[in-house]
This record gives sequence, C-alpha cells and structure tokens, in this order.
Amino acid sequence: MKPLYNFLRYCLLFASLVTATACRHNPARAREQRVMESAAELDAVLTQVIPDSDRRNNLLTLADQLELVLKTSALDLLEMEVEQQNLIRDYQSTKKDFEDLGNRMQAQRTKLTNDFLELRQKMTSLTTDAEWEEITSRDEALLKIWGNN
Repeated sequence: MKPLYNFLRYCLLFASLVTATACRHNPARAREQRVMESAAELDAVLTQVIPDSDRRNNLLTLADQLELVLKTSALDLLEMEVEQQNLIRDYQSTKKDFEDLGNRMQAQRTKLTNDFLELRQKMTSLTTDAEWEEITSRDEALLKIWGNN
C-alpha cells in the first residue's frame, strides 16, 4: 500500500508542477513578447556596434532569422506542453505516448540548438572578436535572446 501511496503523491505533484508551469496567463504570448523585445535590442546594438553597412545588414538579416527560429520553437514547445497536460489527464495514456512525446520534445530542442548554433556561427563570422564581445556584453537582458527562450 505504501508504494502505491508514494506513486500517487508523485503523480499529483508532477501534474501540479506541469499545470502550474504551462498554465500561466498566456505563455505563448509572453514568450513571443520576450523574443521580440530581445530581437529589437539586438537590432539596436548591431546598428550601433557594426560600422560597415554590408556586414551590419547581413547581421540584421541573421538576427531576423534567429527571431523567427526562436518564435517558432517557442510555439512548438508550448503545443507539446499542452499535449503533455492532455496525456497526464487522459486515463488511457500509455508509457509509449509519453515516450513518443518526450522524443519529439527532445528532437525539437535539438533542432533549436542546431539552428541557433548555425546562426550564431554565421553571425560571429561577420564580426571581429571585439565587436562580438561588445554586442554580447552591452546588456545582460540582451542575452535573453541567446539562451532563455
């Protein structure tokens, strides 16, 4: 009886945490807003730091691509969070259902990482070490676009 009780407590705690995390006022909108604000900050910094107009325009184009990647990924992951909530609520959900969703979530995170690293590499190839340091050190809030999607 004790193992069953512990399992039920674990399930309730897990469901509560997932629900609390995913059911914010409007998580999709909040994430999109953070990405848009960070992208605008990045555009402003690039405009100030990069003197060459050709490189600056190329960097601004890459920044736009990065914003799109982050927005798309945020929405995809939010949809998967909702799907996870539905699986938790569904009595008929199987372990395979959860494993499949977990695999899709991991694949999405891997894709985001790869897309991000590719764009970052392209951006660093268009800047000097000093310019990149200036871009990334301007403001800690600017780093949100790099890591806190």
